[in-house]
Amino acid sequence: MGSYDSLLYRRGWLLTGLPRPQFSDPLSQQAFQRFRAVPFAEWTAYCDDCVPAARAASGENAALLLGLALNPFDGCNDGAAIVRQLLECREESERCFLEKLSELTGRFALAVYFGGTLELFTDACASRTVFYDVSGRSAAVSSHAALLADLLGYELSDDACYFFYHPLYKPAPLKRLPGLTAPFQQLRPLTPNTKLNPVTGQITRIFPLEGPPACPSYPALEEELAELMKRQAELLHRRTPILMSLSAGLDSRFTLAACRDIAGELDFFTHQTKNPVHREDTATAAAICSRFGLRHRVFQWDNQRFGGGFDDFQEIWLRNLGLPRGLAWLNKIYADEWPEGAVHLRSNIAEVAKADLSDRGRYPFSPQTLALLYTTTPMREDPRVLRAMEEFIDVTGFTPENLHSYDFYDLFEWEQIMCQWLGWLLLESDLSHDTFQLFNNRKILSKMLSIPYEDRLHRKLFLDVIRRLWPELLEFPVNGILYPA
Repeated sequence: MGSYDSLLYRRGWLLTGLPRPQFSDPLSQQAFQRFRAVPFAEWTAYCDDCVPAARAASGENAALLLGLALNPFDGCNDGAAIVRQLLECREESERCFLEKLSELTGRFALAVYFGGTLELFTDACASRTVFYDVSGRSAAVSSHAALLADLLGYELSDDACYFFYHPLYKPAPLKRLPGLTAPFQQLRPLTPNTKLNPVTGQITRIFPLEGPPACPSYPALEEELAELMKRQAELLHRRTPILMSLSAGLDSRFTLAACRDIAGELDFFTHQTKNPVHREDTATAAAICSRFGLRHRVFQWDNQRFGGGFDDFQEIWLRNLGLPRGLAWLNKIYADEWPEGAVHLRSNIAEVAKADLSDRGRYPFSPQTLALLYTTTPMREDPRVLRAMEEFIDVTGFTPENLHSYDFYDLFEWEQIMCQWLGWLLLESDLSHDTFQLFNNRKILSKMLSIPYEDRLHRKLFLDVIRRLWPELLEFPVNGILYPA
């Protein structure tokens, strides 16, 4: 047994109707012994010992929240209260329920048993991954594709390996699988803005139900967004210790501005490699923290300090994922150095509101266009990638009429790139800590998407919120660019 075996499937969960899940692999069975059983309707949720689980019941109806959630709109900061509200809203109407769900920020999965039907939901951007079995053998759902594969005896997916290791895909700066491809056979990820009936395998679109909200007053929206971001940072701070990653980029500058009133009580870090971008991140973050008296550290690979046990760690890291996606060395530093119980406050998902795919050109909706948005490498023309996009469209209802007036470029960034890149990335750091993103809120993202395209392209809302909350932060360059404070 290796020194990192206890990290396998860390922060994982399994929802199944199987009476006594058994793993043929001894290490998987050992990891599963940490999981506690949470009865839920006709099923059982098995949760790692560090996963928050909150239940509510009303007659035969019930709801189960797995993970951390808070509501910046009404200030609710308690999982038990949130799940009760969700169930009450569902008993009123599905529309009421979906509106309440859209107010939540966090990293969680939600199971609702209502009227004899079980349904699964993700957080806004599926940052808490949800994988499900499509074989028809069982209603089994898990946070980890590798855990389900171990349980059900599935091998790595031929398609996943084809995409991931294809020589034409090597130039891709960020690795992600196309469409609904999962690392293992017979499994799929549940994508954002959809729900799953795990018994029938049916996927139903739950957002958008209508076009983007109107933005009659930009100043009012700017003020509301600033207050919402500030409020949820403070709510999170009341729940848990925070370690925030800080770079030279605009998104982390925005998150830092939202944390102004609590920044002196937080810890900050930057990771550094030989990459000039990371060196710039470190220099800028260190200068900001020095100026405002904030605690800052750098995570940098050091063979003398972190080399011991690397092979043991890498084996567990890879088993957790199925395919090697990110930086094993960084996640080993996390595993060795991360403060116990601290949540990583990240600044991802902002890409959804910044017209981030605008550099791909403007083309009509088609599987070919989605393939181009998936990758700029020659793999965009690969027949298997095109089939994956066709399946994504068909299964999730990702069609212009179902997206109403939302730009499909924005929702593709939201539903495909965030799910297949960020969700998978966070499984790596789950070995040491949980994560939180202020932008991971469906209602907030909808509001941010309501402003004109050109304003989003030029990051107007981001810069104006920073000016409102902490203008001095713009005295430091943002990725080498100085903006007026």
